[in-house]
Amino acid sequence: MAYPDPMDTTCSSEGCYGGHLLTAPGKYDLYAIKYGYSLLAGEVRDARHPKLDILANGQPITDDTVSLVPMNPLFATDECIWMGCDPRVRRWGANLFDMGREKMRFALCRRKKLLALVQRGTLASHVYSRRVRSLLHAACSAVAASVELVGGVMLDATRQSSVPVGASWFGDMSASVVDLLVGDVYRLTTDEMSFLLNRPEPGSYARVPTDVLQIHASHADWLLPRLLSSLRLQRLEYQRAIDQKMGVGTYDIISAVAWGW
Repeated sequence: MAYPDPMDTTCSSEGCYGGHLLTAPGKYDLYAIKYGYSLLAGEVRDARHPKLDILANGQPITDDTVSLVPMNPLFATDECIWMGCDPRVRRWGANLFDMGREKMRFALCRRKKLLALVQRGTLASHVYSRRVRSLLHAACSAVAASVELVGGVMLDATRQSSVPVGASWFGDMSASVVDLLVGDVYRLTTDEMSFLLNRPEPGSYARVPTDVLQIHASHADWLLPRLLSSLRLQRLEYQRAIDQKMGVGTYDIISAVAWGW
């Protein structure tokens, strides 16, 4: 089961809903169908056919030996999401290594369009408020996903070995965290704030102002503990202990968030 990002924000000024949804069988679908339904000459019930190892490696059925190079699609399961070791295993996210910047740019662009609609009366204030909150949440969630790089490992296609993510991404990740929390994403204008009116409950005619500072605080309270969790930093220190070339540790991560990379 794939969980693609329903909103393709690769072009940040124009979000395309369903931009990553597949309209044909995907790579893993074809791999699984080929493995499960290929006719193998000489198959016997309750006996494993040697060609299954070739198919499992993603090779053509005409090959005679299993290649040492894995050709099967890199995949994960729902269980891998809860284990949380490989940061590339995500639901509803298309670009981990962009560090959430697409969603931040999209939020800034879309806020202007939403403001124009609510000022013209095309959009009700409570709908406007809900969509702005959704943009802020999407940006925060995308940046939070990049935090999983710290202390993370990447499985290979054989699912028999893994390598640490490495330190090369940590600078961009730390910069994205800082840009999200102190940049322009949560800095709404006076005009925007005037239309941020919520319904206290579905169907209510009452309206209450949306507290953007409270949203920002809750997102910061959610994001920073994820980055600086003891388990994550423990994994990072363990990786550095076994790979001296890594050169990045807990102090570097904290310093990057406080003063920049």
